[in-house]
Amino acid sequence: MLLRKKNKLKFQNKIMKKKTFMFYAVLTILLTACSSNIEETDVIPVSANDSEELEFENLCSDIDAIGFKYNSPITRVDLNKWGGRIFSATVDGITGYIAGPAGWAVGPLCSWAFDEHWENCTNQMRAASRRIDSYSSYTYVFDDGTMAKSDSIGYYHNMILYDLAKSGKDYITIDEEIDYQAILDDCISVARKYGIYLNISSADRQKYVSFSRDAVRSFADCYQQKITIEEAYNNISASYANKFNEKLYFDKVEIVQRKIADILNNIDNESSIKEYADQVNVVLRDANVNPKLKNDLKTVTDITVNSKLYWSTAQR
Repeated sequence: MLLRKKNKLKFQNKIMKKKTFMFYAVLTILLTACSSNIEETDVIPVSANDSEELEFENLCSDIDAIGFKYNSPITRVDLNKWGGRIFSATVDGITGYIAGPAGWAVGPLCSWAFDEHWENCTNQMRAASRRIDSYSSYTYVFDDGTMAKSDSIGYYHNMILYDLAKSGKDYITIDEEIDYQAILDDCISVARKYGIYLNISSADRQKYVSFSRDAVRSFADCYQQKITIEEAYNNISASYANKFNEKLYFDKVEIVQRKIADILNNIDNESSIKEYADQVNVVLRDANVNPKLKNDLKTVTDITVNSKLYWSTAQR
């Protein structure tokens, strides 16, 4: 009888131990699962868009750091010396970028048209700003050993402007209006001379003429303080969107170009301009951003820097 009770007790103890083991095993599994779920919910995945935005912010910070070394304490524009030229460098930079493959001609078109507009507004001799004896040192190319012709759009931008200046042609109509169509046709023709063949249809030529007129007027209004610089960029973006259908990184390109233009406005020395441009281009080259955005930023930088060189030397 006593033996039976002992055996029964042993059996019950085994059952209890087994139940206890099962309980802790299940509890461990549940706790592990809960812990895993907590960890998963606590970790917020970084989206591709967030990552791209962060990289763009880093790029902008690097450009700001470069600009800080060149930023003059005097930020007011000397209208007698520089006048609307910084707007010329800005308008052809942004329009040259926007126009894509046609930018080789549309950038110089807007640059020349803005200069014509500026000269008319200030009642100065248009030919006075075109007396350029040499152009060889007034161009800029960022050559890091991997340069292709597509990386030299700013260089050819200045060569086209120089050829227009040498021609001595007057692009003002008898009605004192700017002949945008004639300027565009000549820009396309001169580009061909340098091995750049722009196959632009008649319909697209009309669109680019209309777009260029909108861009020049917007920046002219901005210079005359009728609208803000933000409104000028918005007008240009809206004008292009109404005429063409292409995805653009316009907002980001605008941000970078404005940073660059602000610094260029305070640099007059040719070697300093090129030194600054080199440093910006190194940042752009090494930036971990979308390849198309990177190319767009390089394009707008290249044209803006070269335009600054051209128009500042044109006034000497």
